[in-house]
Amino acid sequence: MRWVVQAIGLVSTMILARVLAPSDFGIVAMGMLVVGLLEIFSTLGVDIALIRNQNATRAHYDTAWTFRLLQGILIAAALAASAPYAADYFGDQRVIPVIQILSLSVLLDGFENIGVVAFRKELDFGKEFRFGVYKKLLVFIVTVPLAFALENYWALVVGIVSGRAMGVIMSYRMHPYRPRPCLQAARELWSFSQWMLVMNAATFLQSKIDEFVVGGMKDSSKLGTYNVASELALLPNAVLIAPLSRALIPGYARLLEEQQRLTSAFLNVLAMIAMVAIPACFGLIAIAGDFVVVVLGDKWIAAIPVLRWLALFCVIIALASMVGNFLVALGKVRSVAVIQWTYLLLLAPALAFAGSLGEITYIAQIRALLSLVLCVGYLYYLTRLTPVRLNDYVRAFWRPLVASTTMLWGIQQVHGLLLVTPCFPY
Repeated sequence: MRWVVQAIGLVSTMILARVLAPSDFGIVAMGMLVVGLLEIFSTLGVDIALIRNQNATRAHYDTAWTFRLLQGILIAAALAASAPYAADYFGDQRVIPVIQILSLSVLLDGFENIGVVAFRKELDFGKEFRFGVYKKLLVFIVTVPLAFALENYWALVVGIVSGRAMGVIMSYRMHPYRPRPCLQAARELWSFSQWMLVMNAATFLQSKIDEFVVGGMKDSSKLGTYNVASELALLPNAVLIAPLSRALIPGYARLLEEQQRLTSAFLNVLAMIAMVAIPACFGLIAIAGDFVVVVLGDKWIAAIPVLRWLALFCVIIALASMVGNFLVALGKVRSVAVIQWTYLLLLAPALAFAGSLGEITYIAQIRALLSLVLCVGYLYYLTRLTPVRLNDYVRAFWRPLVASTTMLWGIQQVHGLLLVTPCFPY
């Protein structure tokens, strides 16, 4: 599903990048940053709570749906009210109607059928595939023609809202469950979800704080450039890590009583991820210059150094996030939340300083280098809370790391022979 969705997204980006300007992407990115910031309060992780609870009843599912619906209503209202303040921060009044329209997408999300969580819980990924791909196809079908017709950011906005609406409709067509208002299991769900909320808040802020800093430069073109470079750099993560995370947590949950099998499964998955993610990210670093020109066009040249540094960030996060998923599956959500917030407290002032220099490449550099702190934090808790030792972790990825480094060096030499700019001059 992720491969198909990302392929559709890449084709869409290739088309839209030539029709729209970086500033158009920047305006929408501003709106989505605000939406994502407020949506933090709807990321209670009730889906994970339902997946982990092998004895979940109708009361649990109905309560989870009620949580989502109430949060969607409150957050949509908050978005509409906060739009003028967001416009002042970003220095662009065009973002006000964008945020107000995007608030509809949040409201729509609250009505999605909670029954679709069963696709993951029961490992029915055929239905999960169709659910994800159909939504993305609709966004593509709506957005691309609108971009040619309107030639501005409203094509992107309408596409986002259409995708959310389609998701709600499909959730009821694909699963027979019909939720109803209920708070009977509220206390039980909250006991798990409160730490998921804390963890997810930190995760979102970590993933988007750099874009908030770029947005504070009050230049929609810079934010558009940075946002698109970030999406491209994180393609290996989106194609590999995100789908695995959806499968691993329910998979690990079934092995909680068999510690040896659970540990072995974690190390096998980590080795597989390393074997694919490290070469993919290093390869993107190596060909970033050609990739940007071919995929996006000459007006996106400023994205090249950003893409390189964020690709390095991607590979570090890939190895770290596997540990985070493992700890969540073990129920160590509080430990993960502590790691995430510690990292965020270090990252925020460093990015603010980089932003004050007015160059988006510096922000990408700080992002990549400080991601090592997150990796170290996860490893500390991994070796304390599980039977996995540091040498087990390193053994899983040192070979693809050495091979990919050699590949990167070799491509640099070829670039030099062809009188092309070295692939990592920054």
